[in-house]
Amino acid sequence: MVIRSGNYVEERLGVSGGRSYTRSLSIREIGRQTGDAVVGARGVVRSRRSDVPTHTRYDFNQHAQQDADTLLGEAGLEPDSEQEFYRLDDEDVYFVRFNEDVEIPEGTVGYVTPRENLLRCGVQMHATAVLPGDDDPEALLTLKDQFVLVEENALIAELTVVEAAED
Repeated sequence: MVIRSGNYVEERLGVSGGRSYTRSLSIREIGRQTGDAVVGARGVVRSRRSDVPTHTRYDFNQHAQQDADTLLGEAGLEPDSEQEFYRLDDEDVYFVRFNEDVEIPEGTVGYVTPRENLLRCGVQMHATAVLPGDDDPEALLTLKDQFVLVEENALIAELTVVEAAED
């Protein structure tokens, strides 16, 4: 399923009016899950991560350089540019933090969902709920059977904030 509307969550929940809004989110940093994680009754106890650095096309080894040149050429981007990219490899799990300041007002809940450009590349972003007070949400990315180059600061997600239902 490809989500074309920036109001996907709002439409599915049947929310209208009120304090709902949608905002695009861009990449601040990406981390890779390295090793095992332990989840306890109070949340994540231990989870090792390593930063995923950005690279220009010249930073990739020879085989990856050819792959990068092909991908960039197909996308209409100049392979010789100094643009910075994250290389996301298949079968890995990535955590993304976003550039934009996020503020979820009391009485609302936010949902981070992928933008269409990410889904078209075969990258899965697992939706994340964001509660009031959580000003630095993360999203989880997974890939299968491919690698993907993602431009630094690319807009890859939507934050939709809607009024929370009362119990």
